[in-house]
Amino acid sequence: MKFYLFCLLTVVLLNSSWCCYALPGGDKFSFAFYGNQIIAAVQEKIPSKDEIISSGNNIISYAKEKIPSKDEIISSGDNIISYAKEKIPSKDEIISSGNNIISYAKEKIPPATQQVKEFVEKNPKIAYIGGGVAVGLVGHAAVAGAIGAAGFQTGGVVAGSWAAKLMSTFGTGGSVIPTLQSVGATGFSALSYITSSLTGAISGCVIEDLTEDKGDEK
Repeated sequence: MKFYLFCLLTVVLLNSSWCCYALPGGDKFSFAFYGNQIIAAVQEKIPSKDEIISSGNNIISYAKEKIPSKDEIISSGDNIISYAKEKIPSKDEIISSGNNIISYAKEKIPPATQQVKEFVEKNPKIAYIGGGVAVGLVGHAAVAGAIGAAGFQTGGVVAGSWAAKLMSTFGTGGSVIPTLQSVGATGFSALSYITSSLTGAISGCVIEDLTEDKGDEK
């Protein structure tokens, strides 16, 4: 045997012996010892065949106990259908109810309209004043809505809107654009609504007087 092969074999044998004796346990049977420990740990943690079968049977029993049977499901469905038939009105009942509403409306609306007409004829001034106030309030709210729709919003002037075109034309130096922006953002003040309603009431009085004068002339 050549000398370098002898040296190489000697080194391999020495390293193999050192690895065996360096393991805890201090003998060449350490590999077998730790292998047995691993097998014992696996056998301890993995359930046996009987335990697996027992667990499966428990799951099946629990499912049979909690999941309703076919007859129970059908019975529940029949109960729901019976409840729906009892509570939901039939087609004829709905039609009858609709006819009753129409009959009630036909019965009540004409007398109410006639009463309003008679009230206006007997109290024309009050009617005109009330109409003027309503027109003033509704018109005021409509103007505020129109200003907002034009592009004067809470967050500022909307790009590409009529408000933006007005601002580019007139600028913000005057009082028109800032006033419109204020109205569009917060609406009119309570005082302006009161003023509008008073203006409507006065207008109603004037119209009533003019109408009365024309009636007297005839």
